[in-house]
This record gives sequence, C-alpha cells and structure tokens, in this order.
Amino acid sequence: MKFYYRLQFLSLKRSIEDAGLPIAGGIILLFVGYGVLFYAAKQSQIFGALVLLVVQHSLLMRLNHKDRIDFIRQLFPAERFAKIMLLENLLITMPLLCIAVYLSIWAAVLGLLILPLLHHQLSSLNITRTRTPTPFSQKPFEFIILFRRWWIALLALHVLLGIALYVGNENLSFVLLSFQILLSLQAYDVVEDELLVWNYNLSPQAFLLHKVKRGVAQCLLLCAPMLLALLIAYPDHVLVISLMIGIAMLLLWLSVLMKYSSYPSPPGFLAMLYTISAVFTFILIPYLYYYFYKKSIQHLHKYLC
Repeated sequence: MKFYYRLQFLSLKRSIEDAGLPIAGGIILLFVGYGVLFYAAKQSQIFGALVLLVVQHSLLMRLNHKDRIDFIRQLFPAERFAKIMLLENLLITMPLLCIAVYLSIWAAVLGLLILPLLHHQLSSLNITRTRTPTPFSQKPFEFIILFRRWWIALLALHVLLGIALYVGNENLSFVLLSFQILLSLQAYDVVEDELLVWNYNLSPQAFLLHKVKRGVAQCLLLCAPMLLALLIAYPDHVLVISLMIGIAMLLLWLSVLMKYSSYPSPPGFLAMLYTISAVFTFILIPYLYYYFYKKSIQHLHKYLC
C-alpha cells in the first residue's frame, strides 16, 4: 500500500513538472484554484452547485479512467481495491464538500456525496461488461458505452428527480439536471482505437463536426425525459432550462475537442489545468476552443485524409 501511494505521488509530481511547474508551484496553484473556486461558488446557490459538480466531475473522470482502474485491479485483491477506490474518490471530494457545507449549498452537498459513491460502486462491480440495451444507434459508440456503464446512476437520477418534483424542491431538480449533463460528458472519456477513426474516411474538420452533431443529438435524447418533466413542472423557468442546455452543448463541444487534442492518448494534466483555468477566468474560454481545435486537427491528420 505504501509503495502504491508513493507511486501515485511520484506520478502526480512528474505530471506537474511536465507542465512546466515545480512541485511547490503546483501546490500554490492548487490552493489558489480552491480560493477562486470558493469565490465562484459563493456567487449564487445554483451557480455554486454547478461549479462544484463540474470540478468534481472533471477530477473523478480523470481518477476513475478505465485503464487506471484496470491497472489497480491487477495489483490488489477485490476488497483492498474497493477500499482504495473509495478512499481516493472521497479525498478528491472532501475539499469541495467543505466549501459546499460552509456556503450551505445543500443540493451540491447531496450531489458531491452521491457521485464518488457511484464511481466506487460501479468500479467495484465492474458493470461495464454487461450488455445492457440502449436507445442509441451503433455510431458513434460513446453514448452506448456511457449508458451501459452508468445506467444505474441514470436511473437513480430520475428517481431522485421524481422525489424532488413531488416535494417541490426546485433547486434540487435543477441540480439533478446539471448532474445528468455532467454525466453525459463522461461519454468522451473513452478513447477509441485508431482503426475506428481511420474508418470514417473524412477530413479532420468533417470528423469533428460529425462527432459534435451526433453527440448533441444523443445527449439531448439522453436528457429528454428529465427536460420534459422540468418543463411541465416549471414552465416559468424555460429560459433557465434553455440556458443550461446551451451550456451543456458548449461543454460537449469542448469535450470532443479535448478528447482528440491528444489522440490516441487521453488528455493529460496540462489539458485539465487549461480547462479549469479557462472555466474560472472566462476570458480564456474562446482561446481554449481554438487551442484544442488546432491540437485535434494536428493529431487527427495522422489517421484522416
């Protein structure tokens, strides 16, 4: 166990140094990031909940990558593996949970507690191998894998939404929609084989456009039951719902570009750092799209005409 945690520390240290920062600079940047996160979450209850869940989703997505989970599963027996995954997920969550409790963002507290437990349960059960029927077509494959991996979480979100609508908890209803949107972005955590990309026989620009268009359609299909329920329950909030969907589509677009910006490797620490920095500075967001787009075109040119 000590060797494993020492290995994790050295891996994190190397990632920070590869990004051009000393380890002390990385620690300082981490504290500054949490300070900015606290300020952003303090602005409003709904915005604060969304920001905290976005950050937690990004961190847990990186921590619970399939290749990493398979590697840890080979090192430890099932019981110790489950304890390690639960501990790591909770360690990621604790600073965010402290911010949510201090600011009394109770809807975010609920979401922050549910997400790491779901990651822990699903990684322990290894349900990604089940052949669950999905409402999606065969192409692209990302949302098929997402649905089969997270169908329990999706079912739980809809059950919680039903309870929230029944008791009239408006804030929780919109947080659950945000949570489902973030879960949808997990579809682009899967990096396909080079042969599957080459098989499209498209230009890099056309390939990215195709991925975004199909991703938007399938994300809307996945969120349709929840959207319909919220529109019926809160017709006066149609603008808020539309804004959330608009933001979700922009995040999906960014997820596609980020996925292929380092293809065939998954996005590294530097890409995550750029993304989090851009989210909190806002002014850097257009540059982030441009940066990931250029990187994606550069990497896809090896496989596409």
